Amino acid sequence: KFGIDYLKLAPNLSAEIISEQDGPGGEGIDPIIAAKIHVLDMFIRWFSPDTPVEIREIAVNLAGSPALRRNPELRKTVMSYVEQEPVAIIRTRLENLLANDDEQYGKDLRDLIKQEAQDSSKTIVRRLEPTDEFIQDILYFKDHGFFEMNKISEHDNHACISCHGVPGRVPTLYLNPPDGAGHIGPAELLANYRKLQERVEIDNPELSLFLRKPLNIQSGQEEGHQGGQRYEPDDDGFQILHNWVLKQAELQGNSDIQ
Repeated sequence: KFGIDYLKLAPNLSAEIISEQDGPGGEGIDPIIAAKIHVLDMFIRWFSPDTPVEIREIAVNLAGSPALRRNPELRKTVMSYVEQEPVAIIRTRLENLLANDDEQYGKDLRDLIKQEAQDSSKTIVRRLEPTDEFIQDILYFKDHGFFEMNKISEHDNHACISCHGVPGRVPTLYLNPPDGAGHIGPAELLANYRKLQERVEIDNPELSLFLRKPLNIQSGQEEGHQGGQRYEPDDDGFQILHNWVLKQAELQGNSDIQ
């Protein structure tokens, strides 16, 4: 299985433009960068009608991760290949991958937030504005917070969304799940974001339900987490959620919108 973070390359990064001194007077390609580019080259060759369908399914699932989705070489490969994909469900996932461009996705989010503000039938209880800062926070939530909630835990082979993404299983917090390739549309993501905003304690973020529940912290006044303890406080995954909550407390201000 690929180590996705190992493949992460900055835009326009290539073996031709990254080199290091290889002894006096000589230049050589950085072996780490060269290895990354070699692995990426092997990976993008999976996007071919000649590749077994099982491998293509793995490729499109891996390509949805933030580390690969933003890679320009991968996007160029997918754009040229998508119409050749013979399996409808894989082709749809590739189309969703291309639609997951940050600029377009952010524009769609901005439009949805403006529409929400104009909808008199909706009661707005938490601050959300179509500003760059909020849009970047929603994109961070998509690529890191919600992505973390879809990770399978090695402890029980379940993810947060395994329960919260099933209608009726957790009535107090249903979240729209992503598709099989990890894609979620802007409207569905925004709905999830809105629900989790309400689970942030603005004046005391450390007491937020969004943090207390996965740690299974409870008092005599509140129930424990049905899914048990999902994280230890120092787990990397929990720190992602923690950072999002702290940023939310900052963005939302000191009080709810009245």
